[in-house]
Amino acid sequence: MLKVQHFQVFSLFTLYLVSSFVAFLVGLFIDQGQFSTPVGSLLGGVATLLLIYPAYKVTLARPHQFIAQYGHQLVGKVPHLIFMYIIIIVALILATSNLRELADFLILVYLSGTPEWVIVGTFGLCIVYAIRSGIPTIFRAAQGIFIISIGAFLIFPVLVKREVEYNRLPAMFTHLNLHQVLTGAFNMTTLFGAFSFLFLVIPYLQSPEKTYRTLLSTTLTSLIIIMAHLIPILLIFGPDLASNLTYPDLELIRSMRAGSFIETLDPVLMILWLICLYVKISFILYIAVICLTHITGMTDPRPLCLPSTAFCCILSIYFARSQPELNQFMIGGLPPLLFSVEFLIPTVYWISHLVRKDPSYSKGPPN
Repeated sequence: MLKVQHFQVFSLFTLYLVSSFVAFLVGLFIDQGQFSTPVGSLLGGVATLLLIYPAYKVTLARPHQFIAQYGHQLVGKVPHLIFMYIIIIVALILATSNLRELADFLILVYLSGTPEWVIVGTFGLCIVYAIRSGIPTIFRAAQGIFIISIGAFLIFPVLVKREVEYNRLPAMFTHLNLHQVLTGAFNMTTLFGAFSFLFLVIPYLQSPEKTYRTLLSTTLTSLIIIMAHLIPILLIFGPDLASNLTYPDLELIRSMRAGSFIETLDPVLMILWLICLYVKISFILYIAVICLTHITGMTDPRPLCLPSTAFCCILSIYFARSQPELNQFMIGGLPPLLFSVEFLIPTVYWISHLVRKDPSYSKGPPN
């Protein structure tokens, strides 16, 4: 089995977190958090490292097995099947919603008048190819675009520094609201909670016992890049305008006044978003496919790749009637689902593991 290296894990999840927030979630987070959004986001990112600890410990006990294969020994066969199906359904919903957001973005900004099924179908074919190639291929794809993507994500905020209204900076400290901070922290934990999906495929990882350190560095790096975009958006547009912009980061780039060269950065940003979202959706769909493979007793996940992707593609077209309805689901209905899958279900497995006093837990991972 080809192993996934830690730098590849770092690359994929950094792109996953940054692209998700910057492309589609920043305006929604600001709408709920206002000037408290940066503080809430930082707290949520740090809290995630504590909340994913149960998922890390329970899977580290058997690093050469998928928890989908042995989870019934911990919680019982029926609860295990229920938990696995919940994870699969939420993963499919997450992939579907991201695919719909991608299609809406392209139609609204660049491909006006293009049938949605054309965009979704084309992107779906690329996703099928990725997940059929296996999870090491998905991680290598993330590694291949990491340097360019992160460099661009970091340089864009620097280019708008002349547009920043620094007189708004004190408001990030004087307008702190406990409810808004906690709301922002909760939303950010559901975004960073994607780390828990990694533990569903822990046999693919090289040196699983070092994974937690990799996730720590990923969290810090992602938060730095997210703050590099979130704070300029708040200072330039203010919370009221930013929360009403569909794509605040795109408007952030367009706010620059540095000559004709800057006008070419819109396509660059779009390309980065597309590639990062391609990697993200491929990873999420692979999680759904591999879990479904194990609980159905299949040995090869490839026959499930096309049906699963086709299901998401078709569902994405009818997933929401409008962009506001989709946004309401992303910030209202989806976070509780993600929180249960990312934190509550792994905690149940971990507690059952401790109660049953599984010998593999006490021995720790093999050398």
